[in-house]
Amino acid sequence: PELELADLYRRVLTTDPRARLALLHLESIVRRSGFSPELAELEENVAAYFEGDARTQAAFWTRAGETLAEIGKIDDAVQRFGKADAAFPGHVPALEGWRQAALKGQLWIDVAEAATRQAAGADARPRAALHHFAGVALMDKALAGEQAMASFRRALEADAGHRDAFLRLRILLEEDAKHDDLATLLALRLEVETDPAAQAELRRALAELHRNFLSDRDTAK
Repeated sequence: PELELADLYRRVLTTDPRARLALLHLESIVRRSGFSPELAELEENVAAYFEGDARTQAAFWTRAGETLAEIGKIDDAVQRFGKADAAFPGHVPALEGWRQAALKGQLWIDVAEAATRQAAGADARPRAALHHFAGVALMDKALAGEQAMASFRRALEADAGHRDAFLRLRILLEEDAKHDDLATLLALRLEVETDPAAQAELRRALAELHRNFLSDRDTAK
């Protein structure tokens, strides 16, 4: 009977693609059969039907993204997750799905973008962790140093004591010879560093920076 019902709903939708009951019932029936291109298309059609209801629309764009990711259409999945976030900014299931699909497809810029957007609605420590995650993807995988630096800076704004964000940002600044920014970073780290040996190393590094690159002899003393 369910297969017959599904065929009936398909015929109805051929005549009227926005027939609400047929659309919702067919989506439910097809979903029980597992992930498929037809299911993704139905979820997209349901999302389009709910234009004006941002939360519901985002939920169905997210479902479409999850379905597409499961059937291996990663680029399409990422696009649907992006539509969900556009419809209802900060929709966590969409952003998590976006990040996981991008990881699966090794789309590192998208991994960082999803993590950054998710960080916007998080508390301080999770926000720092998400920005750090974005920075690592950009630094290690996308090889996008400038963007990685921005992510690590945001991580440190959320959690000034985040050690790996500090270390990675320090490496990137040293590689690019950004001496002024590096001096600022080291000075800020010195304010939160509690380990005496690390404090001493930071003071030495700051002194060398000012002596060798910043022409500031008084600070270097």
